[in-house]
Amino acid sequence: MDYFFSIPLEERKNVKIVSFDMWETYRIVSKIMFPNAICATDHFHVKQEFGRKIDRVRIDVMNKYYSRKKYLEKKKEKTKTEKLELREASKHYYALKKFNWMLFSNDNRIFDPNEKKIYNHTLEGYYNYYDILDFMVRHDPVLDLAYDLKYELDEFYSRSNEKNALKNIEELIISFRNSQIKEM
Repeated sequence: MDYFFSIPLEERKNVKIVSFDMWETYRIVSKIMFPNAICATDHFHVKQEFGRKIDRVRIDVMNKYYSRKKYLEKKKEKTKTEKLELREASKHYYALKKFNWMLFSNDNRIFDPNEKKIYNHTLEGYYNYYDILDFMVRHDPVLDLAYDLKYELDEFYSRSNEKNALKNIEELIISFRNSQIKEM
């Protein structure tokens, strides 16, 4: 801050935009040092922070399946329903653990349901990336919604320009606030 104090206040008041990563201290310092400036965070840091948030949702869901799996594995005698539940919990845990990278990818192969399917022994069926991603997110409403928000964020960055960015960011903020996902 000493450096910023060496710049006269009148000059600092003329700064229009200050860009930084999402560390709260930077925002506070920017507001003090550049009282008239707009605080901005670049695309990379927004996506990085969102990645942390969606990963937290994924881990919470994965841990839910892991706990259920461990509980059922410890039972000496299982009903037919419990055996099926154990298989399903194991599959979901596996998919969320092994294919977590898909939640963050924008690889077009992931979004193509017509890509070639290969047999996955753990999932006990033929799958392509599209199917696996669908399997991961469709069974948990919170993860499904978090993934939809990721799509909205990607769309914001790909479709916004000087003319529509304000309207688009306002809509995006509303979507995030309405999601009621605590991590978001």
